[in-house]
Amino acid sequence: MTAAPVRAYLAGLAELSPAGRKRKRAAIASFTKWAVRHDLLAANPMDRIDTVKVPKALPRPAAAADVAKVLAVICSRRPRKDLPGHPAASSQIDASPRVSSPIRPRGPFGSRPQEPLPLPLGNALVW
Repeated sequence: MTAAPVRAYLAGLAELSPAGRKRKRAAIASFTKWAVRHDLLAANPMDRIDTVKVPKALPRPAAAADVAKVLAVICSRRPRKDLPGHPAASSQIDASPRVSSPIRPRGPFGSRPQEPLPLPLGNALVW
Protein backbone atom coordinates (compact mmCIF):
# COMPACT_ATOMS: atom_id res chain seq x y z
CA MET A 1 0.00 0.00 0.00
CA THR A 2 1.34 3.41 -0.98
CA ALA A 3 0.26 6.98 -0.43
CA ALA A 4 -1.21 7.33 -3.96
CA PRO A 5 -4.43 5.32 -3.42
CA VAL A 6 -4.95 6.97 -0.05
CA ARG A 7 -4.60 10.43 -1.65
CA ALA A 8 -7.06 9.39 -4.38
CA TYR A 9 -9.57 8.23 -1.77
CA LEU A 10 -9.24 11.41 0.28
CA ALA A 11 -9.60 13.52 -2.89
CA GLY A 12 -12.91 11.78 -3.56
CA LEU A 13 -14.19 13.05 -0.20
CA ALA A 14 -14.19 16.69 -1.32
CA GLU A 15 -17.95 17.01 -0.74
CA LEU A 16 -17.50 16.38 3.00
CA SER A 17 -16.79 19.14 5.47
CA PRO A 18 -13.20 19.64 6.63
CA ALA A 19 -14.05 18.00 9.96
CA GLY A 20 -15.51 14.98 8.14
CA ARG A 21 -12.42 14.64 5.95
CA LYS A 22 -10.23 14.91 9.04
CA ARG A 23 -12.14 12.06 10.73
CA LYS A 24 -11.78 9.85 7.64
CA ARG A 25 -8.05 10.57 7.47
CA ALA A 26 -7.67 9.80 11.17
CA ALA A 27 -9.39 6.42 10.72
CA ILE A 28 -7.08 5.50 7.84
CA ALA A 29 -4.04 6.70 9.81
CA SER A 30 -5.06 4.56 12.78
CA PHE A 31 -5.48 1.50 10.56
CA THR A 32 -2.14 1.95 8.78
CA LYS A 33 -0.39 2.48 12.12
CA TRP A 34 -1.88 -0.81 13.33
CA ALA A 35 -0.84 -2.55 10.09
CA VAL A 36 2.76 -1.33 10.45
CA ARG A 37 2.86 -2.44 14.08
CA HIS A 38 1.74 -5.96 13.07
CA ASP A 39 4.20 -6.12 10.14
CA LEU A 40 1.45 -6.07 7.52
CA LEU A 41 2.89 -2.88 5.96
CA ALA A 42 6.57 -2.03 5.61
CA ALA A 43 6.03 1.73 6.07
CA ASN A 44 3.14 3.96 7.05
CA PRO A 45 1.83 5.74 3.92
CA MET A 46 0.03 8.32 6.09
CA ASP A 47 3.40 9.81 7.05
CA ARG A 48 3.52 11.29 3.52
CA ILE A 49 -0.01 12.76 3.58
CA ASP A 50 -0.66 16.17 5.13
CA THR A 51 -3.26 16.56 7.84
CA VAL A 52 -6.58 18.20 7.06
CA LYS A 53 -6.84 21.73 8.43
CA VAL A 54 -10.17 22.51 10.07
CA PRO A 55 -10.88 26.25 10.35
CA LYS A 56 -11.84 27.42 13.82
CA ALA A 57 -15.32 28.86 13.94
CA LEU A 58 -17.25 30.65 16.62
CA PRO A 59 -20.25 28.82 18.06
CA ARG A 60 -23.62 29.76 16.63
CA PRO A 61 -25.44 32.26 18.86
CA ALA A 62 -28.70 31.28 20.49
CA ALA A 63 -31.90 32.93 19.32
CA ALA A 64 -32.97 35.95 21.37
CA ALA A 65 -36.31 34.32 22.18
CA ASP A 66 -34.57 31.24 23.60
CA VAL A 67 -32.27 33.37 25.75
CA ALA A 68 -35.26 35.34 27.07
CA LYS A 69 -37.05 32.09 28.04
CA VAL A 70 -34.02 30.78 29.93
CA LEU A 71 -33.47 34.06 31.76
CA ALA A 72 -37.13 34.24 32.71
CA VAL A 73 -36.95 30.82 34.34
CA ILE A 74 -33.66 31.53 36.12
CA CYS A 75 -34.66 34.95 37.39
CA SER A 76 -38.02 33.76 38.69
CA ARG A 77 -36.36 31.09 40.86
CA ARG A 78 -33.34 33.04 42.18
CA PRO A 79 -33.80 36.50 43.71
CA ARG A 80 -31.09 39.00 42.87
CA LYS A 81 -28.64 39.63 45.69
CA ASP A 82 -27.96 43.25 44.81
CA LEU A 83 -31.55 44.36 45.46
CA PRO A 84 -32.30 46.22 48.71
CA GLY A 85 -33.79 44.00 51.39
CA HIS A 86 -31.87 40.88 50.39
CA PRO A 87 -29.91 39.42 53.35
CA ALA A 88 -26.65 39.23 51.40
CA ALA A 89 -26.91 42.87 50.34
CA SER A 90 -27.69 44.18 53.85
CA SER A 91 -25.10 42.24 55.84
CA GLN A 92 -21.81 44.03 56.18
CA ILE A 93 -20.00 41.30 58.11
CA ASP A 94 -16.26 41.22 57.59
CA ALA A 95 -15.28 37.59 57.02
CA SER A 96 -11.51 38.15 57.13
CA PRO A 97 -9.67 36.29 59.91
CA ARG A 98 -8.46 38.39 62.83
CA VAL A 99 -4.86 38.39 64.03
CA SER A 100 -6.02 37.65 67.57
CA SER A 101 -7.58 34.34 66.48
CA PRO A 102 -5.22 32.58 64.04
CA ILE A 103 -6.52 29.67 62.07
CA ARG A 104 -5.20 26.49 63.65
CA PRO A 105 -4.85 23.17 61.89
CA ARG A 106 -7.19 20.46 63.04
CA GLY A 107 -5.83 17.48 64.92
CA PRO A 108 -7.06 13.90 64.66
CA PHE A 109 -10.82 13.40 64.65
CA GLY A 110 -11.46 17.10 64.02
CA SER A 111 -10.23 18.29 67.41
CA ARG A 112 -8.13 21.42 67.69
CA PRO A 113 -4.68 21.32 69.32
CA GLN A 114 -4.61 22.53 72.90
CA GLU A 115 -1.58 24.79 72.59
CA PRO A 116 -1.82 28.04 70.62
CA LEU A 117 0.33 28.36 67.53
CA PRO A 118 3.15 30.92 67.46
CA LEU A 119 2.57 33.96 65.27
CA PRO A 120 5.52 35.29 63.28
CA LEU A 121 6.12 38.96 64.07
CA GLY A 122 9.10 40.30 62.19
CA ASN A 123 12.13 38.16 63.07
CA ALA A 124 10.68 36.94 66.39
CA LEU A 125 7.92 34.50 67.25
CA VAL A 126 5.10 35.64 69.54
CA TRP A 127 3.37 33.01 71.70
